[in-house]
Amino acid sequence: MHRSCSLLIFLLGIFAFSCQAPEASVRPGINQGFLEASESDMAEFVEIFEGESREIAVAHDAIVAALGLQAGMAVADIGAGTGLFEPAFSQAVGAKGVVYAVDLAPRMLEYLSRRVQVEGLSNVEVRACTATDSGLPPDSVDLVFICDTYHHFEYTQTTLASLHAALRPGGM
Repeated sequence: MHRSCSLLIFLLGIFAFSCQAPEASVRPGINQGFLEASESDMAEFVEIFEGESREIAVAHDAIVAALGLQAGMAVADIGAGTGLFEPAFSQAVGAKGVVYAVDLAPRMLEYLSRRVQVEGLSNVEVRACTATDSGLPPDSVDLVFICDTYHHFEYTQTTLASLHAALRPGGM
């Protein structure tokens, strides 16, 4: 009798866990402007993300150097936007490496795809993500790069779990 009660309690626990409500958005609508962006908005985004007035763009080389990227690595740029870091990442990981330029917004993905093609970044793959899923396969990356995009994670726990699943053992 004791064993069956323990089993019942265990099964009820699993049932209760599986019935939990999905994670609530911590910032509903934060990405709406990017999701609704038009083709004509892209020039403005390039200026905002890559212009000299943005500290990240100015410190770009130092940021890339601090990552210690090596040839053959797989790197995921989460919230890649207009692709500020893609050329440097592409060069750092070399022909045997891969860079996943991951973004949520359709116009950003289109822009990234054109940029990759025009600049001949053959080791850069543009990937669509969702608000909860990185779009990356399990154990596929050595480094997840999140630069000034974490505040755009609407579902932080779910998104971080997806990114953690994409990391290879020992990944950063």
